[in-house]
Amino acid sequence: MATTTATSGISQVHPFAFATNQFVDFVSTTSGLLDCLKVIDYSMQWFGKLPFLCTKTRGVLGYSRMLVGRVGIPLYIPDLISGVVKSVASFKELKQSIEDRSALTQSALRDAAVSATHSGASLVSTVADLTTVLHDTKLVDLGKAYPVVSGVFNAACLITDSIDISKEFHALQECNHEIAATMDEPKATDFKNKKFLSMLKIAKSVASIACAVLGIAALVFVSAFTSWTVLPIAALALTSIWLTAKIGCHFYEKCVIEKPAPPKV
Repeated sequence: MATTTATSGISQVHPFAFATNQFVDFVSTTSGLLDCLKVIDYSMQWFGKLPFLCTKTRGVLGYSRMLVGRVGIPLYIPDLISGVVKSVASFKELKQSIEDRSALTQSALRDAAVSATHSGASLVSTVADLTTVLHDTKLVDLGKAYPVVSGVFNAACLITDSIDISKEFHALQECNHEIAATMDEPKATDFKNKKFLSMLKIAKSVASIACAVLGIAALVFVSAFTSWTVLPIAALALTSIWLTAKIGCHFYEKCVIEKPAPPKV
């Protein structure tokens, strides 16, 4: 099958080949492959919500989810290593900024503090997430510590997503300013695309924050939330929205923002 077509002397990638290449690039990364495993896991969770399923089928789904979770455990290692490196670098930069604060503006010092907080909270959330996965896949028994680890994960997510939302709102303001200021239509289109990407990222962070708040509230007010049968469905819906927005952000950025050039023939 031909993967390129010639139009007015310009080589163009066949849409199917382009989509295939983008998907292969996505699953070639540990984070992309982990997201794909989460898609499978969430799909099985939604399927498990069907009321007419028999006990045996639910047991098969539970065992399948456990296997999927175990497959994804090694994929956390690169994120952990990267998180440690970023955290150390960020805190070193913050320390240097504090020592040289007389030569820095308040804005630069604040940015260094925010960066260190974000990278530290991100590392904590990764560690807590991996720990809960180890518990859920029956490789580690956290016992009564499980709610504590879950609460730490949700609190860390609140911090990172709040910072992300702040950054994206700032990016939205810059895009609106550039769209209003430019008279160049292609440039205006580029900024509109970047604006839409920021809105997608905000939607992702909002879903994550809502799920984190729900999780923390369920831990604090255990007796009040125990009888809420809709709570697990709401949490699954929010995490599904978060994952959909996250994957959508990746492909929108790769396919629309970066605009990969077609191969030369």
